[in-house]
Amino acid sequence: MIKIDKNNEIVNLFNDIKNNQVNTFLFWNMFEKYKKVLMTPRIEKNFAESYKQLGIKDTPILKLSASELFDMPYNKNIKLEAVNNNGASIELKYYNLKKGHIEPVDFGNKDRYLRNYTTLACYDKDINATVIVENGETWMSPTLTERNTMALPIKKAHGNVLTFGLGIGYFPYNCILKEEVESVTIIEKNPDIIKLFKEKILPQFNTAKNINIVEGDLFDYYNNEFLKNFDYIFVDVWKNETDGLSIYEQMMKKDINTKNIDYWIEDSILYTLQQFVFLYLKSLMEDKLNEHIKSFEDDEGENLVDMVHRYFTGIEDTVSNEEQLLYYLNDTNVLRDILRN
Repeated sequence: MIKIDKNNEIVNLFNDIKNNQVNTFLFWNMFEKYKKVLMTPRIEKNFAESYKQLGIKDTPILKLSASELFDMPYNKNIKLEAVNNNGASIELKYYNLKKGHIEPVDFGNKDRYLRNYTTLACYDKDINATVIVENGETWMSPTLTERNTMALPIKKAHGNVLTFGLGIGYFPYNCILKEEVESVTIIEKNPDIIKLFKEKILPQFNTAKNINIVEGDLFDYYNNEFLKNFDYIFVDVWKNETDGLSIYEQMMKKDINTKNIDYWIEDSILYTLQQFVFLYLKSLMEDKLNEHIKSFEDDEGENLVDMVHRYFTGIEDTVSNEEQLLYYLNDTNVLRDILRN
């Protein structure tokens, strides 16, 4: 079983990370309080202080021109108009981004020391945007958050691309604009989304490249035999990191050997797990492991605690310096292996 050397370097690092988690919690509480609220000098000062507490420098609230949003290729070329559901499970709705009101432009920025925050912005005028709503829940809109969280997967896309999840087709559209992309195959389980996309959005793609839409469940196609047909794979079937963790966990338990796959907002999904790893290793250092495990009995976090415990029970290592501890807290392969337990 893994051991933690209780030296000054390790103790100080645990204390620093604990403080980061407290300040992260305070930041997100403030965000929930002020999101969609008109920016004022007082609010801006409060956020500046919160960033400072997190040790984040030079992160002002961005003042953006509306053109930043409208100049995105998808928004320039694809016109989304409101569509009532008429009994279907999905619809497109208008919503308003108000001038000077606080909006996030990413899904969260996380560093190795478990600081977690989002970059904030406000626009120079009111903006009418369109959002896809499924069964009454808002899912996706072509905003800067979508652009920023999908920038790297779009950059990596090449050859024959597979994506799980359709939405408004933001990812497929940006893929077909690339010379390196030959085709895009989309797995989507909701027939209403497929129908809306084929009728209202796909005709605007204006491409000769093959776009193949398959109605089906993620787990019917998430296997090595099917995935080997594609050069790049992107998974985007969750609304946020909360519902994403359970689906992601199920995916990690599959014996998938391809390396050319990415998962939307994976860092944000794994952040919850990282906090459980931190608490587990800290309790181990403090000789309070049994207490820690017992405290999660009959709790919604019990399953995660059990997986973390099973993983580290099988690790023969002694953590004695900062880099070792940060490795176990941050390495993606370690975190994925925990979920496979």
